[in-house]
Amino acid sequence: MEWEAPIPAWIESISIDMDEEMPDLSSKPVAKPKAKPGRRPRHKVDVDPSGSNQRRKDKQRGYEKDYRIRMKKKRLQDEAEWIRLETQIRNMLTKRTSVRYLQLLQEERALREAEVLDSCFLADIQALLLWGGTTAPSREVREQLNSLPSLRRCHTFEFSW
Repeated sequence: MEWEAPIPAWIESISIDMDEEMPDLSSKPVAKPKAKPGRRPRHKVDVDPSGSNQRRKDKQRGYEKDYRIRMKKKRLQDEAEWIRLETQIRNMLTKRTSVRYLQLLQEERALREAEVLDSCFLADIQALLLWGGTTAPSREVREQLNSLPSLRRCHTFEFSW
């Protein structure tokens, strides 16, 4: 397509060498395409990448060797100790009589003794009504009973439990 308008004067003042600008497409490219750098420049290359982490771990545990092995052994020992303690507690609980059972036994004994005491008082009252000494024959019987040496004034019992 031909240029029909007059060429402006400023274009002629520019000298462009086309051979200089146009690359030679027959030869293979020299410059390789490169990715743009990230926002921040990269950290410096660490020669020993695991060493810094190891140093940090050492610093955390006070430069102590075999930390994880020791902790594992400690966990196993603690677990064994807990199991041993649990077996001791279970043995104690199975052999020992419970406090509630002892309380119930005590309560039952107290109720039995109270019942026996009530029956004794009732028997005493009935005996006084029967042999109260209001009539002459009952007075004689009372005197005879009181003269017996083995008779106790107050009934006492030997409880078998």
